[in-house]
Amino acid sequence: MTQPRPSPAHYGPAVIRLWQQTGQRKTITVHGHSMQPLLRPGDRLTVACGVTTFRRGDLVVFYRQQQLVVHRAVRLNRSTTGLTLVTKGDNALRCDAPLTINQVVGRVSGLSRGGQTVSIDRPGWRGVNHIIACLSLGSGRLVIMGARLKRRFCGRGGNPAPPFIRLASGRLLRLGLHLMGLMMWRTGR
Repeated sequence: MTQPRPSPAHYGPAVIRLWQQTGQRKTITVHGHSMQPLLRPGDRLTVACGVTTFRRGDLVVFYRQQQLVVHRAVRLNRSTTGLTLVTKGDNALRCDAPLTINQVVGRVSGLSRGGQTVSIDRPGWRGVNHIIACLSLGSGRLVIMGARLKRRFCGRGGNPAPPFIRLASGRLLRLGLHLMGLMMWRTGR
């Protein structure tokens, strides 16, 4: 009887550090919903490990709370101490805590779904990913702005933002993501 192969998330920090140092390409499977609609559970991602250059919009793989996480880089902060990345799931309202380069395992370079593989490390996809990062960051800011307006006019307590603002920002972002993802997936760029 063969044992099921453990997912990379179960390998632990030592193996993840080894991946970062070798610069190899690894394949991981999507399990969560934080990057929907672009990434769905069961999608297979090709990860270029040990990458040190990033752009806004790149899908970044990092290790946090004993699991691998794939989120989009929405902001890059350069300082005298080095580069930090701010990431956010496309389906999340708020950004993650900033990451240093040492915390990043790699960058997603390919996506496989239903027997079809698409390289997302091409100019067309890089442009779409940049636009998605800007939309994603903007929708989060819209929700925060709505929460501030609600507190100002309605007092504290209740939901963080009025339902119509949460609904509008979420639907606008998802519509943009669906249209761009569908366009790029169908053209195979």
